[in-house]
Amino acid sequence: MNQDPTTLREPSTSPKSAQPVNIGLATAAAVGAIFVGIGLARLGFAPLEPALVTNGWFSGGGAALLAATNLGGYLLGTLSGSHMARHIRATTLLRLMMLAIAVSFLACADASFPFAWFLFWRVVSGFAGGVIMGLAGPTVLAHVPERRRALIGQLLLYGITGGILVAGALMPVVLASSVELGWIVLGLLSLLATVLTWRLWPASPSPVAAAKAVPERARLFCLQYGLVAI
Repeated sequence: MNQDPTTLREPSTSPKSAQPVNIGLATAAAVGAIFVGIGLARLGFAPLEPALVTNGWFSGGGAALLAATNLGGYLLGTLSGSHMARHIRATTLLRLMMLAIAVSFLACADASFPFAWFLFWRVVSGFAGGVIMGLAGPTVLAHVPERRRALIGQLLLYGITGGILVAGALMPVVLASSVELGWIVLGLLSLLATVLTWRLWPASPSPVAAAKAVPERARLFCLQYGLVAI
């Protein structure tokens, strides 16, 4: 007997709870989080890096160091996310990380700040992106029926696709105006995605229950995404 594979709106149930979960909305939240954490925080910064050099904000080595510290923060966040989720609800953590990325962009929209200021915020941005990449998928996949996990997991990649579109199409146009505007646009896009997805996350159980509820295969699935994003 064939199953209808279409419905993202099929209600599921939260682990350890009878509360129904709208899988479509939960998936949209995870896509939005990955769009911010990888699409903007990493890919969106790529066209900004040479603009920082050509507009005299930093030397080539300084801009490269900003990119490297962002990657270092990302790796640290990827390794730390699951541990942090044992103490803070995953959905709360994801919202905070998205907000941190928005703030990190807006905080860098002034060339008068010292280089250490930019280093700090690029580490924050990378760390938050790593946490998001490690938690967004498993948080949603824990509520998804097993027969649909492969489909939903593939849909999460559209968050990265959105970042490619922003980096390739929008940012060159924005940076033609000013570098400051580039930082601001990335910050506002991150903030907008955070606001739009704020209430879409499924109800989160306690940190301990959430950690037990995440399927091991879901963790491995999103670890693969993390390695791809690097």
